[in-house]
Amino acid sequence: MFRIELPRVYELRDLVEHSSSQSAYFQNFEQSLSEIPQKPKQFRDIEGDLRGLDADAWTFLKSEVAPLLATRDSKRGWQSFFDKLNQAKAYNYLKVAGYLNIRFVPPSAVRSQQTPDLQADGALCEVKTINISEIEADRRDSGGVGTSTESLDEGFFRKLSSEKSQRSNGGVWRR
Repeated sequence: MFRIELPRVYELRDLVEHSSSQSAYFQNFEQSLSEIPQKPKQFRDIEGDLRGLDADAWTFLKSEVAPLLATRDSKRGWQSFFDKLNQAKAYNYLKVAGYLNIRFVPPSAVRSQQTPDLQADGALCEVKTINISEIEADRRDSGGVGTSTESLDEGFFRKLSSEKSQRSNGGVWRR
């Protein structure tokens, strides 16, 4: 039923051997799309991001996310899978901003040498996703009780200031 509406999402689903592991993503996918009201909308949004990729970009991104579908992290679930999918959002951002010749940059073959995630004529783009802290991941994993505050602490603003000073234009660097 959803395969026609979500063709690229289903291409990802087809990369998973469902009988191999209960920790693989997309287990009971069709059933969960039917039973959880917000899930189809979330995957329509992802599908829209994926449809914005050209054929080469789609092939590259699929190859990058395929290994991330096989195993669920005990504390963070499939966070790394969704973090990688967010690169499609950055690709589309560059496209809408008018950049040409957008492509994903493969990871460096040199150990610990960093590369940007995307390159376009006149720009490099590093994609970052804000996730829960290690402390929060541990708390959720242990079933501990959390607290919240009505204001952000000084550490947040120091980190924000540091990140802002390192980049401009929402993570897009111009040459």
